Amino acid sequence: MTTRYQYKNRWEQLESEIKALQKQSDEEYKKLPNVSHESKVWQKAFDKYYAEVCRPNKEKIEKMKREAEYCHIRSLDKFYCNRHLYSDIQPYEVIEIISDDRLKLRSMDFVQTNGSVERLKESFSPGGFLGHFDNSVQEWICKPDENGIVVEVRRRKDGFFYEVGGSIPFVLSDQPRRYRDFNF
Repeated sequence: MTTRYQYKNRWEQLESEIKALQKQSDEEYKKLPNVSHESKVWQKAFDKYYAEVCRPNKEKIEKMKREAEYCHIRSLDKFYCNRHLYSDIQPYEVIEIISDDRLKLRSMDFVQTNGSVERLKESFSPGGFLGHFDNSVQEWICKPDENGIVVEVRRRKDGFFYEVGGSIPFVLSDQPRRYRDFNF
């Protein structure tokens, strides 16, 4: 199994590779003809640049960024997984690392702060079916829950973790996050 130190080295390596690819794309863009952007010469050169340099680099960079973020989080002492349920987010703590691509998680207990509840009530504005709330005023306190639900998740090709047979992603994070969309 990979160590935290190895994850940190891989993260630093990916960051430098991403910068190099972005620099290469910028240098290739500067080589485009210095004419009006509406001209056919520039359009033809840009289409070639986009097909040969930009699109492949963009796809590589996106994949590398996902892997770099994963390596960065795994290099930390303590990390969490947040379950993204459409517009809501629920916090889970990592209780066991089974392998590089499998984790055992336990749901966390969370409570909304009193100040947050008051600000949420004040943010209500009538309209629509019932009304609208300003969801940006939420503050939650997340605590470990010894009796929480334990789930095992696996990492898929897209970089996210899922329960076996599940379709709702778990995203690695350096801190637990709770979010409730009160407009649904």
